[in-house]
Amino acid sequence: KALDDHLKATDCDEFLTLKTHDGVWRIRMSDIIYAEANGRHTNIRTIDKTIDIHIHLKKIEERLPKTKFIRSHRAYIVGFKHIANHTNEVIVFDNYEKAKIGKSYASAFKAAFSDYIIRYNKGLVK
Repeated sequence: KALDDHLKATDCDEFLTLKTHDGVWRIRMSDIIYAEANGRHTNIRTIDKTIDIHIHLKKIEERLPKTKFIRSHRAYIVGFKHIANHTNEVIVFDNYEKAKIGKSYASAFKAAFSDYIIRYNKGLVK
């Protein structure tokens, strides 16, 4: 309980703090490329590693800012910052990995990503 309270208190917009079987990870949000559901686990792919955590993707989604991340598929949450290109069905990241865009998520993804690009071009996004 004390550790959970400490983790909540130290979370800020710049970091996501998570407990795993390996210990506690403090991940810079700008380093997160995507999060992928893997059964009851979630794999968080950052620019330099993949972290496997025993938390459902929905719980991760609740902790990530909607202005920087969006659910693109039932199995993926993607970070706008690392998107290099996308089609109607696939997102390509700056590390050349790919994520799916689900049909039911496509319109919300496109609208949110367009909004992100506008904010980025106006200098409103770090």
